[in-house]
Amino acid sequence: MPTTYFIGVNKGVGLSYSTAQSAFWIKKMLEMGCDVGAHGIEFETFEKINKEYSLFKDLSQQSTFGTRMHYIRTNDHTFTNMAKAGYLFDSSEMAFKAPFKIDTMWNSHFK
Repeated sequence: MPTTYFIGVNKGVGLSYSTAQSAFWIKKMLEMGCDVGAHGIEFETFEKINKEYSLFKDLSQQSTFGTRMHYIRTNDHTFTNMAKAGYLFDSSEMAFKAPFKIDTMWNSHFK
């Protein structure tokens, strides 16, 4: 079964990985053939979301990847801003719903 592993690149509530630790595990997981995405913590503004997206992109050297929000925190603009930043998909929301698109980003759910 395909699985995506989400790795945090920013510090915040409950996340304290250094950039070096994140880079190490991203590289290790990719070398093992795993799908790796951003365990996002920024949800409030486009600028913060985009900065986190760019950092993960630089560390992973991937052109496309998804995200899952830490503690599933969102506001009215989070998903639109994640799509605008360039995330391929988001799997933050817990629900029994069919996947749907927000701009170019797929929003899929877990339960």
